[in-house]
Amino acid sequence: GNRTNMLAQQTIKNLFATKDRSSFEVITMEQESDAPPLSEYFGFAGENTLLAWKDEHGLFAVDQYKRARPDDEIEVVYLDPGCNFLSFYTTEMKFDVLVQRGYDNSIEALSQAGLNAIPVQWSELDKLGVSMRSCVLLLNFLKTVSGKKLGAKGRAPAVIDVAKKGDSALLWGDRTPINKSKLPPPPPPPTPLPK
Repeated sequence: GNRTNMLAQQTIKNLFATKDRSSFEVITMEQESDAPPLSEYFGFAGENTLLAWKDEHGLFAVDQYKRARPDDEIEVVYLDPGCNFLSFYTTEMKFDVLVQRGYDNSIEALSQAGLNAIPVQWSELDKLGVSMRSCVLLLNFLKTVSGKKLGAKGRAPAVIDVAKKGDSALLWGDRTPINKSKLPPPPPPPTPLPK
């Protein structure tokens, strides 16, 4: 209801509002009852670019956005319905869009809009009903101890992936070996119970 929407909007504003900007707007959108989650068929990318499926759900979402923000000069890139995509829209412009391989028209539309379409094999996960948005973790919002964003200003983002190599593990982001000698010793084996 309206009260729930107001609370959700206020929470989003409090979480994501930047201190140096005077306003942060949240737009509430309606969806059809049979629509997938909004983020699976509607998103943002690049500089003032909307991404949406070219079906009833995507067209409805774009129409609502344009009515809520009539003065925005926004470009709309329509993708094939069912095409999984993942865009990185943050305080910094990101032109990379992961897009499901096999949707050539969508890849071409993204490229024509000046976006960097990165085809990703996703057909097996799509058959299982898993979307990119539902399972891909975006690390762009994580901050390091120094307060700098990961992947910002030309630095390569740290990838949370560990590969075992001999007696040490290797973090791919910083290429820092983690020796097992620095780890605490394993606990002693349990003592057998008396018979």
